[in-house]
Amino acid sequence: MALGMLWEHDNRGYVNRLGWIQLFGEYTVLVGELCRRRELVRGEKVFLMATYLVAYRQLKAPLIMGEADEGADFLIEMMNQHPVYRRYFMVFLRDWQRDLQQERPQSEQGWHQVFNYRRLMQALLMSADLPEIIARQITNQSNQDEQ
Repeated sequence: MALGMLWEHDNRGYVNRLGWIQLFGEYTVLVGELCRRRELVRGEKVFLMATYLVAYRQLKAPLIMGEADEGADFLIEMMNQHPVYRRYFMVFLRDWQRDLQQERPQSEQGWHQVFNYRRLMQALLMSADLPEIIARQITNQSNQDEQ
């Protein structure tokens, strides 16, 4: 499943005569379901969360069929489960933000990555359940303490 998510490049949502084929969104649902299982230890859950974030970040096609909302729901649920998930997300987010600030997109695919990032951050900020420390990180406000 992790390899499938990392190799996913088909972002189509609805296809005539086939219906909804939104596979990236389904990966989000699947990862969320797996992470709710008590049999998985924190390391396995961090691995799934990391795989999801890397797959989302590297996707060079626009995610415009609700994937950002599903991703935000999954990430917030994880971050509210345990501080280790919040800390991992903060480190990942810092790197992601730094890379976006250092490079100007030179292609259509690069711009899709920028706007996919923005859609995910907006979806996160719209949730009342988002930890405050993460909201400050997204909006580039200083974080005095990591909870």
